[in-house]
Amino acid sequence: MTAIFPEKIGDPDKHDLSFLHEFPALKMPFASGFLVWGRSSAPNSREVKIKTIRRFWFGYLAMKGLHHLTFDDIDEQVLAGFNAWLHGPIGKSEAGKPTGKPLTKKTISSALGALRSIATHAPGGRILSERVPAGPRGAGREARPTEVLNFADLIAIWSAVEKDIVAVADRWKRGRELLAKGWEGLAAGQQLVETIGHNKEAPYRSYENLALCLAMMDALYPGVLPSKKNLDARDDLLGRTVINGFGLTHVSGYFYPSPRDLVPFVLYIGLATVFNSETNLKLEWKNVDRTVDRLGSAVIRFDVTEENDVGEDSGGYHEPNALVKITGDKPRAKMNRRQVRLLDPQAADPSQPSLNLVLDLLHEMTVRIRPFAESSDVDRLYLYVARRGHKKGSRIPGGFPRGDWIGVPLREFVADHELPNFNLSMLRKTLLDFAQLGNRGDIEKARQLGNHNQAITTWTHYTSDLIKKLLKEVTGETMLLRERWIGTEGTIDPRGAGDDADKGCATPGFGCLDPYDSPCKAQKKERLCRAYGECPSCPIAKVRPFNPDDVRYWEALERALYRSVRNMTAEMWTDQWAPVLADLKNLLALVPAQVVAESRKIHLELPDVG
Repeated sequence: MTAIFPEKIGDPDKHDLSFLHEFPALKMPFASGFLVWGRSSAPNSREVKIKTIRRFWFGYLAMKGLHHLTFDDIDEQVLAGFNAWLHGPIGKSEAGKPTGKPLTKKTISSALGALRSIATHAPGGRILSERVPAGPRGAGREARPTEVLNFADLIAIWSAVEKDIVAVADRWKRGRELLAKGWEGLAAGQQLVETIGHNKEAPYRSYENLALCLAMMDALYPGVLPSKKNLDARDDLLGRTVINGFGLTHVSGYFYPSPRDLVPFVLYIGLATVFNSETNLKLEWKNVDRTVDRLGSAVIRFDVTEENDVGEDSGGYHEPNALVKITGDKPRAKMNRRQVRLLDPQAADPSQPSLNLVLDLLHEMTVRIRPFAESSDVDRLYLYVARRGHKKGSRIPGGFPRGDWIGVPLREFVADHELPNFNLSMLRKTLLDFAQLGNRGDIEKARQLGNHNQAITTWTHYTSDLIKKLLKEVTGETMLLRERWIGTEGTIDPRGAGDDADKGCATPGFGCLDPYDSPCKAQKKERLCRAYGECPSCPIAKVRPFNPDDVRYWEALERALYRSVRNMTAEMWTDQWAPVLADLKNLLALVPAQVVAESRKIHLELPDVG
């Protein structure tokens, strides 16, 4: 039993339903429901739906021995048993082996949804569809820390992306050269060499023969190349040369990209913009503005306008100028918000692919197939021709999370470069995680980068356990600093210190190896040091005599020491503070004259000591 869906271009879309023969009473209703539902669905959606309902619903019926169940027999008890089974330990690994773990909420929701949608379109299945239990709450976004990549893996992925883009660019350039040579050969009356022999050095596999092949294919098929069968029927020698000499996949790669070719481009733009995977995969050329100039600086602007924010750009491809502006839609957004990225259009190193190169290649490689795409897809940034099945310009399936075309080619990309398994969502979450790590656990920085309406979204879905632990440590440090500030009546106040300052140290302008174990008098172990002004004589203090900011504080401390003499006894000054002043003068003697001059451009004062 096979479900067949006619396609406007290419071969019909076929799906095997022979497993339904094991359920004779349900065979026709479910086959009819699938046919009706599938008329308005994409081919990959049909494939996912039939695999899901076969694995879960019919897998459950087979396990329970319910092969002769009818529509009327499917009552609340049967559905409740199915729902309970889905919530049990029936998970499987990618290799199909049982793991003994429960399914994710998302998988459970998909299993119930597949049954509901097919039953809705089946004859007499409306009542059954209404009986199917609702999926678990929060299936779309499970509230748990997300796995992130380490820095070494992230760098390895970026290196692989650059390597692949350079390879695609080289292949595309070579293809233009081959086409030019092939057209010259055709004009000169050259003909293809007969396909004789099987070794790699056979004449029909020569550079010249490949050039002629490309030129002939370009002339005969100005759009999408035909299948092997249709190619043989049109020109037997050309068909044999292409298929036996070079391979149709290899030849088509000189005319337009495959899904695998687009993977590094998707990753490049995703890493550069930190867009979520849905926004990235659905980008269109109308979202790209490469004619913007910002104060004469060469900057690329990615401007994401979320739901209900309608742009005025008429769309289309533009030649690059100083700036590139990209806008994208985020269908899940509940508010109109704009996300802006300003990026350099040129690479730091000439050997690296730039964003201008990426956008130029995406445009050039898809010009040929764009007229053959559906009207709703013709402006897609990522346009490709599938390796098998539908020989047409294919688009990214719309609607989260159906951008599943990237799954298989992304796994091939991972295998080709021996990378750790990852997906687009992991990349975004990793980048947001590093945004917090680089800002001492500042969740607000990551919220702004991720364009989240509320920080709780960033915390719940885009923050790893490591960053949560770091943020708790930062909160604890802040409380201790505030406690010390209150205890010293504001004398030790690190709020005005620079980002590179050691806020744990008791005196501005110094660092401390361990502020919780101070050797100074009257300081308690495991308590933050409060020995303000004594750092010049402390054995665990750190100094930077070449830093103008620190030297500025040293001179301010020197003035504070002299001012404080009038408020203390001679004995106190001699025993405690005179040695500190002497040590401070020794430190100031180490400072170069130019550093002193730089430090005195700004004047500041510190509180008195003692």
